[in-house]
Amino acid sequence: MSLGGLLRAMAYRLVRSRASMVLLCALATFVVGGVVSLKVIGADGSVAARISETSSDISLGLGALFPGTGCVDLVRACGVLFVRGSAVSMIVSSLCGLFFASDLKCGFVKNVAQGRGARTHYALAACGLALAVSALAVLGGVVASLVSLVSLGFVVSVPGIPELLSWVVEVWLSVSAYALAATLAAILSGSEAFSVVFGLSLGGGVVGKLLCSAAGLLAGSPESAGAVFSGSLATVVSRLGSGSVLPWGAMGPVLVAIAFTAALTVVTVRRRGLA
Repeated sequence: MSLGGLLRAMAYRLVRSRASMVLLCALATFVVGGVVSLKVIGADGSVAARISETSSDISLGLGALFPGTGCVDLVRACGVLFVRGSAVSMIVSSLCGLFFASDLKCGFVKNVAQGRGARTHYALAACGLALAVSALAVLGGVVASLVSLVSLGFVVSVPGIPELLSWVVEVWLSVSAYALAATLAAILSGSEAFSVVFGLSLGGGVVGKLLCSAAGLLAGSPESAGAVFSGSLATVVSRLGSGSVLPWGAMGPVLVAIAFTAALTVVTVRRRGLA
């Protein structure tokens, strides 16, 4: 089967799967719930002040939705609602992990990946689908955020198109790095349960923090763990979650992770037993 045919077949199966609908609905629910919760909290100044003292995320969310200028910055609000809390990363990672693990379990990979050329096509199609799912999830998060804010009476300020597009692309690349890593883990393990748990842990930053801590300990300096983590993918996502548009030089860890994971996925599919 050709690369394009494989990608279309994968996309068709993914769209028809119940898991994809459930997880994408979960993302929309997360966004809507965040807007409603912050609106309720922000309606009472004393309650908002008390909660803000105990939760930096709530404080950031209230600052984004109640900036004091009368208008809500869309990029900042989107960052708080579905990027900073790792919602989009966890959902996309777990969805990709579950989907590709089920490919191995049901024998789809074995049927279509006969020969090294076909295996390479499958690996490239898997990477392409992970990138596409990430893009759709990010765009869906932006639309859900905008609709929720407007529906609840917020006046939304949309930044310049270049700034908005830059932020969306940077978030997409960051989420794609997680999605590709979850795809690779699913192909390596072939376990649906493991892939879902790993995807949630990976997207939530747990795996990254553990790896950075281990690197610091192996280096013989616990302080170096913080230095490693400060340049990690999770930190890039955190900065994007605050509504910042990053210079492209800061996206280095993300681009390296995407290239390395995609290449490793191709090598793994070409060499792994698919029985």
